[in-house]
Amino acid sequence: MLKETDYIIYLDSLLKGDKRECIKTVNRLLDEGINVRQIYTKVIQRSMYRVGSLWEKNRLAIPNERIASDITCSIVDLIYPQIVKKKNGMSILITCLDKEHHSIGARIISDYFEMNGWKSTFLGANVPCVEILTYIKKTKPHVVGISSNFYLNIARLIKLIEDIKSQNPLQEIIIGGQIFIHWDENIIKKYNNVKYISSMKMLEKYIKQKEKQ
Repeated sequence: MLKETDYIIYLDSLLKGDKRECIKTVNRLLDEGINVRQIYTKVIQRSMYRVGSLWEKNRLAIPNERIASDITCSIVDLIYPQIVKKKNGMSILITCLDKEHHSIGARIISDYFEMNGWKSTFLGANVPCVEILTYIKKTKPHVVGISSNFYLNIARLIKLIEDIKSQNPLQEIIIGGQIFIHWDENIIKKYNNVKYISSMKMLEKYIKQKEKQ
């Protein structure tokens, strides 16, 4: 069973920039049979939320935040082979907005869909709108996932939704990230098949609903 001390040990190593110890902790948890979902959400994601909070409060320097992000990317790559499973026929395209440079949360969500048998394509950070639209048209995913954390990106988010809808009015879209901490999420309710996923619990519920359709 995952313990609170596991999170504390990992976070402490992450804040120190100790990549070796972070990998050692995650490998130990995997060897102990801890569910990959728990490692993602209760250790990695939770730690990065803490890193982000410290950075916003000027209690963590930018180089330290970048080092933590780099370590986290390495950890996610390390875990990925553990999540590959038979596909269920569903597909999702996940991307960050233009000018959105924080992509780790979106990458974790992409892998989470893979854990549940989806074909998940992750475009990465800072993707221009025109490139996103081109890739959607080319691949025709069942769902498009858009990640945004930067509150000033709200206009870009709305424009991308409208551009996607003009291309395909029926396209299902989910929004993730912390952008609606500063904005009322009702701003997107006028768009059909657009949903804000605010937590992993909501995401799990959403995936289960999709599997039943």
